[in-house]
Amino acid sequence: MDEKKKKQQKSKYEDKKRKLNAKSSTCGSCIADLKKANTSLEANIREWKTHKSKAYTGIAGEIFVTNVFEGVVAKELSKDFPESVKVMDDNVAKAKEICSGQMSIK
Repeated sequence: MDEKKKKQQKSKYEDKKRKLNAKSSTCGSCIADLKKANTSLEANIREWKTHKSKAYTGIAGEIFVTNVFEGVVAKELSKDFPESVKVMDDNVAKAKEICSGQMSIK
C-alpha cells in the first residue's frame, strides 16, 4: 500500500472515530439527563406519598367535620376526593415503573 492510500485510510478512520466520539458524548449527555429526570421523579413520588399520608391522618382525613366543614362543598369533595387519590396512585405506580425501567414502550 502506498503512502497516499495509507493517509486516506487513516483519515477515513479518524473521521469515523470523531463521529463515534460525538455520538458517545451525546449518549452520555442523554444518560445524565435521564438520571436527573429519574431522581426528580422519585422525589415527586416521595412528596406525593407524604402529602397523601397527611391527607388521611387526623381531622384532615375527614371530609365532613361537624360544625366546621359541611354542606354542599363537603358533599362534592366526598365524591371527587377518593377518585382523585386513585388517579394519583395510578400515576405514582406508572412513575415507579418508569423509574425501575420496567414500563413497556408503546
